Amino acid sequence: MDAWAPEENLNIGKRRAQRMKRRMEEKRPVAWTLRILVVLVVLALAGGAVWWFTRPSGLATLPPQALDTPGGFRSDIGEDNTVTVGVTITNTATKPVTVGRARIVAPPGVKSLSVGLVAAGDGNAGFELNGDVPKGGELTLTPGQAAIIVGRFTVTCGTVIASAEPTDEQIFATVQVDGESREEELDVPVVGDMPWLTATAQRSCLDPVPTGDPGGPLKPLPKATEGTS
Repeated sequence: MDAWAPEENLNIGKRRAQRMKRRMEEKRPVAWTLRILVVLVVLALAGGAVWWFTRPSGLATLPPQALDTPGGFRSDIGEDNTVTVGVTITNTATKPVTVGRARIVAPPGVKSLSVGLVAAGDGNAGFELNGDVPKGGELTLTPGQAAIIVGRFTVTCGTVIASAEPTDEQIFATVQVDGESREEELDVPVVGDMPWLTATAQRSCLDPVPTGDPGGPLKPLPKATEGTS
């Protein structure tokens, strides 16, 4: 038996070496896979860090025009040469924005008494334009949500009728997001080819509301409040 011992030990050593070689060959793909995964994780973390520190914020996250006037407006002719108009505005951005400081540039012969914001929606779908008009106010609108800019004006008929070429009317509202703000100019509604305020003012002069109108008391406009409707 002793004569066979060296050869037996040699065979055992070869088998051990072969097993170790096979194990190393089996581990090699796993090691490369782990290395690749580590590299991918590092690249993902680096890319996430770059995005985090360079991502847009504030006004840069909004489209060039965050507010839209989808068309149409409401108007009311009151006594004492007053008119009231309201136009719907909509948030076209993909994030909530706060709207405030609405203002309306009126044509000659039309003087602003009050301009403010009121919420739109089922809660006040039937608001009365001939109620109290709020001054100022701000509303936070979610994407696609609407609000109403409402204004009341006094009309000097002689000036309005004499203005064959009224100056351009304008509507503005301030948009605020992430602590930054900007003023946007909105599209002005028209009646035929005539801007809305001029058309309403001229109609009030040509077809005025008679004094002592027997109509009953009217509901006031909802007060401008902060937050969504």
